[in-house]
Amino acid sequence: MSETAYFARFPNELHDRLDENYNNPKYDEIELLSSRARFSQVLLGRGIKDLNEQFLLNITSGKTPENIRYVETGIPFIGATSVRDERINLELAPRITREAHETTLKGSQIKNNDVLITIAGFYIGRCAPYLENGECNANQAIAILRPNPDNLVPKFLAKYYNSYFAQLYFGKLKHISGQPNINLEEILEIPVIAPPRATQESILSKIEPIEKEATRKELLVEKKLLEIDSLIMDELGFTIPKLDKNDYYSILPGEAGERLDFSFNAPHYRQLDRVSLSCKYPFRNLSPPLVQCSNETTNPLERPEDTFSYVDIGNIDTRWGRIKAEPMFGKDATSSRVRRVMRKGQLLVSTTRPTRKAITVVPEELDGQVCSTGFAVLNCLDDIDSRYLFHVLRSELMRYQLERFASGSSYPEINKEKDLPLVKVPVPPKPIQEALVERIERAQSDAESLSAEADIEWNKARNTFDEALIA
Repeated sequence: MSETAYFARFPNELHDRLDENYNNPKYDEIELLSSRARFSQVLLGRGIKDLNEQFLLNITSGKTPENIRYVETGIPFIGATSVRDERINLELAPRITREAHETTLKGSQIKNNDVLITIAGFYIGRCAPYLENGECNANQAIAILRPNPDNLVPKFLAKYYNSYFAQLYFGKLKHISGQPNINLEEILEIPVIAPPRATQESILSKIEPIEKEATRKELLVEKKLLEIDSLIMDELGFTIPKLDKNDYYSILPGEAGERLDFSFNAPHYRQLDRVSLSCKYPFRNLSPPLVQCSNETTNPLERPEDTFSYVDIGNIDTRWGRIKAEPMFGKDATSSRVRRVMRKGQLLVSTTRPTRKAITVVPEELDGQVCSTGFAVLNCLDDIDSRYLFHVLRSELMRYQLERFASGSSYPEINKEKDLPLVKVPVPPKPIQEALVERIERAQSDAESLSAEADIEWNKARNTFDEALIA
């Protein structure tokens, strides 16, 4: 698929839509691949009210009501971040009440063998089958498809939508905006290469052993990542106990902390405060003289034809904490969020849903480029190493602190001026920080090597699937 920022089309080459993305030549490959399909192609519907019930029984999207309330234990409420690598990570999903699940959100209940597709945000077209038996629901960033199992194996359909061919369609059909999206009608426009059900099962059986090996390596990666947390806690000299979380509690007026809201004063946070007293090193606030928040700004609109690299929260790989910046023209920086300047060595800390670990250190090649104002941009001063702070802020210990100081239910946010400076981090002497970073990054390097091996297996599985459908 060739990429280009400039192209020309003749009028007779334009179809259906006039936007630049839809008509980009990189999607011309769709026609070629379609002509090489080994099996017939079917449309799952000619609209959401005209489904091809031989293959699809229902399609709907989730909802995110304005008054949605999240709870500690309840029904998983899946969003786009929970759908990745053909799997659904329920641990990342917030919980909603049973009442909301059975009333307001009744129409978006997820059943076993439904197929979920991300339809809004940075990653459109990620797909996974829901293979659990427990109850579940989804927000507005998710499409829910219920295939007819007599003719379409749910796992096959999910793999198909993740295939190279179908991903070209998702790329072509999505609408580029501040919040990229694709609607249900457009999903139904994507033809499905549908071999007989027995052939679908046969293709899946060939892929299964490859995926088992990839999964085995992924489990080793997760084990290595847990070791990183252990390295940090071992150096600090204490462990995080099993915290007792309660929906109800009472405290005396003098026991309230800096804020009076319910979650901030929850007993399990105060339980962690008591345990933290045994740390070998002092805890210090994320404020001067430890760190300083940068407020340097720029306005790319003043340089409309200049290009720059832009980093939004979705551009941070939350697993490794690395940046995948995207190029942008100054004239496209219409959002007021595209204003913050970042410098080499600074820390970017997402203030929206801060517990997701969208935290990174700015590399040299992005010095002077632009990031979202949704980040707190931190300069590390003399007493703290930027790599040490990066790893500690991504640890389980700090997850509780960031969670505690965040406000809001739908998308918790931490105020960078008022609340972030109240977060406290353990600060060993600089030589100990540097030695700990060396051990952490050695373990992370091992984890990344294993992850690369797993990726080879996943790619092998995807290629095997693609070659089974397209000559």
